[in-house]
Amino acid sequence: MKQCLVFLVIISLVASCSSPTPPPTSSPIPSLTPTPMPTSTPIPTATPTPPPRLTPDVQVIQGFTGSLGDLNPWSLESEKMLTPSNLIYESLLTLPKASFSLNPLLAQDYRVAPSGKMMTFTIPDGIYWHDGVPFTAEDVKFSLEAALSPEHNGPLSAYSGLVERVETPDQRTVIVRLKEPYCPLLTELGLVKILPRHIYASAPIPSHQKAIGTGPFRLVRWDESGCVLESFGDYHGGDVRAKRWIYRRFKTREALLEALREGDIDLAVLEPDEAALLEGERILQLFRYPSMEFYFIAFNNEDPVLEDVQVRKALSLALDRKHILAEVLGGEGVLIGGPFPPGYLGADDPPIPRYDPVQARRLLLEAGWVDKDGLLEKGGEPLQISVAANGENPLRTRVAMLVAQYYRAIGIDAEVHIVEWGTLLEMLFKQNFQAAVFSWPIGPDLDLSPFFSSQEREPKKGFNFVSYVNPRVDALLEEGLRAPSCDPVKRADICNQLVHILAEERPYDFLFMPYTIIATNSPAFLLNWSKGL
Repeated sequence: MKQCLVFLVIISLVASCSSPTPPPTSSPIPSLTPTPMPTSTPIPTATPTPPPRLTPDVQVIQGFTGSLGDLNPWSLESEKMLTPSNLIYESLLTLPKASFSLNPLLAQDYRVAPSGKMMTFTIPDGIYWHDGVPFTAEDVKFSLEAALSPEHNGPLSAYSGLVERVETPDQRTVIVRLKEPYCPLLTELGLVKILPRHIYASAPIPSHQKAIGTGPFRLVRWDESGCVLESFGDYHGGDVRAKRWIYRRFKTREALLEALREGDIDLAVLEPDEAALLEGERILQLFRYPSMEFYFIAFNNEDPVLEDVQVRKALSLALDRKHILAEVLGGEGVLIGGPFPPGYLGADDPPIPRYDPVQARRLLLEAGWVDKDGLLEKGGEPLQISVAANGENPLRTRVAMLVAQYYRAIGIDAEVHIVEWGTLLEMLFKQNFQAAVFSWPIGPDLDLSPFFSSQEREPKKGFNFVSYVNPRVDALLEEGLRAPSCDPVKRADICNQLVHILAEERPYDFLFMPYTIIATNSPAFLLNWSKGL
């Protein structure tokens, strides 16, 4: 399928050591007592007092440890929030934080023909590159063609077979003609960073020396200690509210946190266990928002035990999700009933399974399992479930251990199978597993077909490694790919129907999304953040 190359790249985002180190915990698994579970968990948001008017020389100093990444706006590293690349380069469209609503950025507007085979972007006057050269439709054409090029290993090369051509009938219009309708491509084209043709036509991969964008900040200096960005005076988005954005490297997390407390830096992205250390600091405000990576238990739907939806529902009811989230992340996350954060689709969220071990056992008994001295069996065979996770990832490992304990509490002979990252991938994509703790990053589009289309379940090829098959889901997935004019409201409605079916049939047991946590004492950051920067 066309998306597979894209998701093979995304695999690296969920690699073995990508998770934060969980805080130490020792709380026991509660007894078999049902606990009411709300249908959704609200996301806490900060509502700071508006800061005073800023002086022209105000600056934001952001601390970090490890690598700052690079300035290639097409690299995976650049997709992280608050990286220099995201302040230098821009895309035609933008997505607000934690919602699906494509809004104009470099494009003045956009439209899709009812056939879905022609996408048109209108480019406004008055946008300039950081070197003063006017921004035109030719820059967009160059960037989209390069991004789609397999020859240059562009970030959208997996979609090259869908595009017939890119046209620029004038300096303010870009038309992308498709061979067939495919709505996710609107999102991909709209969000890819645009590069200046006059700079990168001969060197398509941006270097530190040639970081020329249209964004609110331009590059001044880059070295091992960090980098310095300066506000772009001709920025088309208006007042940037900060003269400089400085990235300062720290050798240890302890030194970074101390700098935050002392006010030596204005901003840092925290690990989950660091938030509690800074709560109550009067000079700091903490912002939390879903990290757009969802954790789940993958159930092999062809397994003799787990092919029964009654069993999968019982396993969902066996888990105290709030307790699991508290144990593995200190509560720094949001519980989910589907693959999106609460409110993302602008409709009723799928329900979060309540913790009800009594009902879980009842469902298993109704499914033909018999209680033998506290353990369940059928036909003389015990109810056994193996939960796999990769050992290099402490968060997944800890979740797997807790899940197995909850399964044992309702009479299941559950064991945890800790393997190496490569072994876990082999188990999943050969579909040689029962249950596994895994996580996917949420792509920018609503399309879920790579995970749940029946066409994607072929071993070693498709990403539907849980072997989920539902003709109604297949029809909805296809409808979402080809919605007339790629109407976002229609597509969100289709996706909402999908996630409610998934919540009912449980091919995945959706668990939580960790929070990304930002600590800041900077009025300039608060103002820029409110504008979506």
